[in-house]
Amino acid sequence: MNPAEALDEADFYNVWPWLRRATPLVKAPTTVLVALLLATCSSPPTLLEQIIEKGELKVVTRNSPTTYYLGAEEPIGPEYELAAGFAEHLGVRLNMRPSNQFWQI
Repeated sequence: MNPAEALDEADFYNVWPWLRRATPLVKAPTTVLVALLLATCSSPPTLLEQIIEKGELKVVTRNSPTTYYLGAEEPIGPEYELAAGFAEHLGVRLNMRPSNQFWQI
């Protein structure tokens, strides 16, 4: 039988024979339970949706003149500029964390 085809009643009860003998008091709760389980099957929010929901973009980077460093008045560097622009575009605050170890990035 092609899986895309719907099961007719005879095939349905061949697969689940106990259901033929089940009373309406068993069928109704079983149907409700299956419907609730199927209704809760939703995909989790994407990473971008999580960032917007939390209102914060967390970025881990190296503390280096070619990436990110604390200048005299504020953080600067190419990675900081990119991350700050992206956070501004999303409307969230930026949380830059420098890492001393490359494997922590």
